[in-house]
Amino acid sequence: MPLYNVTCGDIGTKPEAVERYLATVLHLGQKWNCVLLLDEADVFLEQRTLSDLKRNSLVSVFLRTLEYYDGVLILTSNRVGTFDAAFKSRIQVALHYPALDRPSRYQIWQNFIEMLRADGEDMDFDGIAAHMDELADQEMNGRQIRNAVTTARQLAMFEKTTVVWDHLEQAISAASDFDNHLSKPRPFTDEEWVMDTVTTVSGAVAIRNRPDGEPAPLSHGKCTE
Repeated sequence: MPLYNVTCGDIGTKPEAVERYLATVLHLGQKWNCVLLLDEADVFLEQRTLSDLKRNSLVSVFLRTLEYYDGVLILTSNRVGTFDAAFKSRIQVALHYPALDRPSRYQIWQNFIEMLRADGEDMDFDGIAAHMDELADQEMNGRQIRNAVTTARQLAMFEKTTVVWDHLEQAISAASDFDNHLSKPRPFTDEEWVMDTVTTVSGAVAIRNRPDGEPAPLSHGKCTE
């Protein structure tokens, strides 16, 4: 079956527009006999409250529209603790994805590196392979691993050099610093923190955009200007 991927951020937040959009999407899903994926559906799944009538309307519209959908529908969310109780009886199969364990992280790192090797990336594969155990020890999810690899490639592109372990280490360290910043009480403003941390090693910011303003995606193989 084909996959029809809809990002919930594209649906909007006005109840009337949401209802029309969802009706169209669900109609197409049935007509094409496809798996319909509503990605990042948190805003429509959150518990209704007495203080937020607009959100209540969105949730009610979502419930009403999905009630009689007869196809295969997948909803993704990382905020299951905020689900409205009405959805629990309407979800036939609920799957929980726990945090990645060490073997899973090792495999994901290896998959990214092997993909870049197949694409002919200018990377010190042997040098990075020597640190695979260290990479697997980092408590990161798949998206964070992908971002670290992409950032390392862009640092190397900025320096006009081969991607080496040091670039990956810098990328992971920068991400870890930011995670620590988010998880701790801050006795200073965000602006002060940014000014203190934005200057990274080698005088380069961790993420560098292409001239068109878009970061070079990992899936494109070699980084290009």
